[in-house]
Amino acid sequence: MVEVWLVIVGILVLAFIILIILKIIMWSRGKIAIQLDKFEYSIGETISGSVILKLKRDVEAKSLKVGIIGERKQKSYSKGKSTSRTDIIFDFKKPLDGEKIYHAGENKYDLKLKIPENISNKITTGNQMVDSFINSAQVLGAGFIRWYVVAELEMKGFDMTKRIQINIV
Repeated sequence: MVEVWLVIVGILVLAFIILIILKIIMWSRGKIAIQLDKFEYSIGETISGSVILKLKRDVEAKSLKVGIIGERKQKSYSKGKSTSRTDIIFDFKKPLDGEKIYHAGENKYDLKLKIPENISNKITTGNQMVDSFINSAQVLGAGFIRWYVVAELEMKGFDMTKRIQINIV
């Protein structure tokens, strides 16, 4: 029993050390910042702002992308246990820049994303009564869709990403 406990503790310590090393590697390259003109949008509106690369050294990358992601977190209860899962219900990314060496320093890119007309915060199952119940439950936080603007520098090794939550009404 003691040996099993030591193995579990050893694995957790090793995982923690690996996470610290990964953070140091990412920190040594730089970071991405997203600046938006506002944080609440309507369907069909254009999200505008800037993506700012703050690189500490030159980085070879495949692309710089920006996009919108919609996630729904769902919780369920069974036999006294709670579980949750996050489903990506919308994922759109477009390139801001291509494959090249991104030079150290601060590089600013204009961000413009049109929110598609066909997205919705409402769930539709085809049954009006079920839809009404589910969408009422969303107001209470069950299955609510969270929307994010995301920027991603796709590099060899680990990608550099940043995301900011927005509200789509």
